[in-house]
Amino acid sequence: MLSAAQTGLPRALWGASKAQDLGRRLGSIADQTDLLPASRRLLNTLILAELEPPLAAQSDGRLFQARIDALLKQGLIEEANALLDRAGSHDPDLFRRSFDVKLLLGTENQACAKLKATHGLSPALPTRIFCLARSGDWGAAALTLDTSTTLNLISAQDGELLSRFLDPDLFEDEPPFEAPSHPTPLTFRMMEAIGSPMSTQYLPLAFAHSDLEPSTGWKFKATAAERLARVGAITPNAWLGVWSEHLPAASGGIWDRIEALQRFETALKTGDPNGISNSLSRVWTVMGEAGLQSVFADLFAQKINDAPLTGQAADIAFDVALLSPDYETIAADWDKPLNTTQSILQAIALGNIPEQRLTSARQKAIIDGFRS
Repeated sequence: MLSAAQTGLPRALWGASKAQDLGRRLGSIADQTDLLPASRRLLNTLILAELEPPLAAQSDGRLFQARIDALLKQGLIEEANALLDRAGSHDPDLFRRSFDVKLLLGTENQACAKLKATHGLSPALPTRIFCLARSGDWGAAALTLDTSTTLNLISAQDGELLSRFLDPDLFEDEPPFEAPSHPTPLTFRMMEAIGSPMSTQYLPLAFAHSDLEPSTGWKFKATAAERLARVGAITPNAWLGVWSEHLPAASGGIWDRIEALQRFETALKTGDPNGISNSLSRVWTVMGEAGLQSVFADLFAQKINDAPLTGQAADIAFDVALLSPDYETIAADWDKPLNTTQSILQAIALGNIPEQRLTSARQKAIIDGFRS
């Protein structure tokens, strides 16, 4: 999706690496929940870059599948969907991933249409039954389900869920269907269709996108936006839009973070330096607790830099600036007093070797890295 001109990465980057090794390493990095935002952006640039395959790679699509899986682990379903659409492969493994992504995006009708028009995809039986029903062929869906259950071709749990999906009226007086602990995207959508939607709080990130739909309650939507923004799966503006929809309905947890953000926004709009200073300290603390400081910096660094702040508020403004995409510009124009550590950070932001005497092992290690 990203050309060499956009990424600055050489097209022959993979060299003689083995596709299996690259896939395993991409997956293990994507699994990390505490990856630094800058590292995560670099990882996803690597995943989305136009690169030549490794020299010894076989044409089995293994590395491509690993790239898709790494995106899905991080909740980047739009990007995964774009890659899969661009690949346009009829490979069954890629179709399965594409179908899952479209279920999570709510565009499963496209995937069902492709299934109907393409021979040889050999989807799992629950997928075929689901698509038959979605296309309006309820008779064929019911017949396929009956045959599959009679021949034990699908599990009892899948069979019951599909039965409820095809004819919910038959189960009106039955106890609710017990939700599986590890649902597939298809199971997740069918649970929603039978009136038993599942909470996404403890499900993989990719499922959280469904909570951003307009019909979702605000707390669930705000929680999903927080989870997704933290890893860059939605834009900072999308996160801010969700958190600005209403006033907090309670206190504690995410409500406190929303209130702190809204108070800061109000102070910023009024332009009151005291109000900005007081609210900035609080919101920066809670953004740190939630892992959202980089997201906050993307949105507000330039506006904070324009405010006449002093003391602790100015120190925070400097930190915000260095975490933002405009770090170099703001660092070059910074005219407030800096302590020794801040001066070193300013030099690094500008691509210079600090002139100050380095006093800590961490500072020396960082500068040695740049000197090398």
